[in-house]
Amino acid sequence: RLFAHDDSVPHGFGAVCLALFQRYPNPHAQHVHSSDVVARCVGPDGALRTLRLMAKAGTVPLPGRGRAE
Repeated sequence: RLFAHDDSVPHGFGAVCLALFQRYPNPHAQHVHSSDVVARCVGPDGALRTLRLMAKAGTVPLPGRGRAE
């Protein structure tokens, strides 16, 4: 597991899901080459779980450089 994020927003479940799934591709994020959904489900606690693989352009952030080289 490389990244996890939990957050609460003051919008309905459907609106949040739609915004999340339509985030990429978009013309304002040209550094994102592709975004593929590997798995998606709604857990027993009602949380939406999505596993995605993303191909991005750019350099590896400083904390991760030792592991990526």
